Amino acid sequence: IAIGAGTDVAIDAADVVLMNSRLTDVPAAIRLSRATLRNIHENLFWAFIYNIIGIPLAAGVFIPLLGWQLNPMFGAAAMSLSSFCVVTNALRLNWFKMYDASKDKKIKTRKQKQQEETVMNKGFYLKMAWGNIRKNRNIYLPYLLAASVMTALFYIQGSLCDMVDISGMKGKRMMSSLLGISTPITGIFSLVILFYVNSFVMKQRKKQFGLYNVLGMEKRHLVRLMSVEILLVAVFSLVFGISGGALFSQLFFLIFYKMIRMEADLTMVIPRGAVTETLTLFGILFCLVLLYDIVAVIRTRPVE
Repeated sequence: IAIGAGTDVAIDAADVVLMNSRLTDVPAAIRLSRATLRNIHENLFWAFIYNIIGIPLAAGVFIPLLGWQLNPMFGAAAMSLSSFCVVTNALRLNWFKMYDASKDKKIKTRKQKQQEETVMNKGFYLKMAWGNIRKNRNIYLPYLLAASVMTALFYIQGSLCDMVDISGMKGKRMMSSLLGISTPITGIFSLVILFYVNSFVMKQRKKQFGLYNVLGMEKRHLVRLMSVEILLVAVFSLVFGISGGALFSQLFFLIFYKMIRMEADLTMVIPRGAVTETLTLFGILFCLVLLYDIVAVIRTRPVE
C-alpha cells in the first residue's frame, strides 16, 4: 500500500495506492475489499442455487417425478430476474460505510500473533525469495546461466582427470597433471565471474531492498531473504551444472582421446571425486557470495 504523495518507486511497487495521504484510508480500503469479496461470494452462491433449480425445471426434469413444469414465458422472466438480483445485490456496496469501525474484528492477542508469525516464517522467506527470482528473471537468468556454465566446466575438467586415471592409458600421470593444473584456474575464473554477476544483480536490486526496509522489513529479515535466494540459485546452478557436465564430459573425453590419436568408446561415467570437488568448491564460492551480499544489505541506507 502506498500513498499518492509517496515516491514513484513506492507507487509502482504497491498493489493499492491511496489518493489522499490519510492513514485512515488503509483500514477503509481493507473493509471495502472484504465487503466486495463477500458480495461476490453471495452473488456466486445464489446464482448457482438459482440455476441448479431453474435449469432442470425449465428442461422438464421434474415433470415425470413431481409434475412440475415451467412456461417458457416465465422462464425468460426468471432469467432476467436472476441478473436483476445479482446487479441489485452488487449495488448495495454504494451504501457501505467503509469508515465505520464498529464491525471490525478484534485485535488478536500477542500469543496468537506469535503463533501466526511462526507458521508464516516456515514458508514465508522461501515463497518471497522464489517470487523475487521470478519477478527479476531478466537479471537472474544470466546469473543462473553463468553459474551453471562455470559449474559444468569445472566438473568436466575434474571428470576428465578422473577418467584419464581410470582409463589406464600410457602417460596418464602426465596427462592427469596437465589437466589438474587447469582446474584451479577454472576455480579462480568461477569466483571472479560469480562475484561480477552477483554484483550486477545486487546493484539492480538495491532500490528494492531499500523499499523493503522502508516498508517495515528489518535488515535481519533482508539477510534471511537473501540467504534463501542465494541457496535457491546455488541449488539450481549445481543441479543443472553437474547434470550438463555429466552429459558432455564423456564427449569431451572422447574428443581428448581422438586428439592424442587413441581409440575410446562413448560410455556414461560419473566420477564421484569430480562431483564431490564441484560441490565443495561451489559451496564455498556461494558462501563467499552470500557474505558479500550480507555486508551489502547491512550497509544499505534506505533513505538513499
